[in-house]
Amino acid sequence: MDDEYQPPDLAPIRHLKPVPFVGQHNAKNKAKRMSTAKQQHRVLQLAAASLTNPEISEVMNKEGYRWSVRKVKDFLQETLREWTRINSDRLGEYREMKLFELEQLKRAVWTSALKGDTDAVREARALIKTQLEMSGAAAPRRHEHKVALDVDIEPGEIEAMERAWINAAPPIELPPGEDIPEVEIVE
Repeated sequence: MDDEYQPPDLAPIRHLKPVPFVGQHNAKNKAKRMSTAKQQHRVLQLAAASLTNPEISEVMNKEGYRWSVRKVKDFLQETLREWTRINSDRLGEYREMKLFELEQLKRAVWTSALKGDTDAVREARALIKTQLEMSGAAAPRRHEHKVALDVDIEPGEIEAMERAWINAAPPIELPPGEDIPEVEIVE
């Protein structure tokens, strides 16, 4: 009778508790999770309605749930932390996308700006400024430097350098009837 089935010896594992089968107790756990999710959603609705933590706790307790002021505060803080984390990741992606779009716009305007189209120059300048601000590379608006330099350059030499610099640049051709925009020099 060696061919007969012999059950395995279960003595070494009798102390272990049986593992529930998939689906066993899941209905109860699922209902509990759904109840918790509904409670949390309700707490967020009340917070969005500008109720204070004690008021939220009071409303939740009147509705038959046990929410202390501390539990409300902890839940809202954790939710805000999570939203901040998620949104900071998304903010970086959004910033990169907008910087790419600005770069494409700048490329479209750049050729006209280099040809001397003053509207295109203004638009390119605005796009570059926006790119700098969005990337965090923009410098503060004003810098004050109080430095005394003692340079041995004569005023005539400076004027000659300025003339050479101005003459080296190609002339900007303005459309008929348009003047050079006035520039305010701040010292």
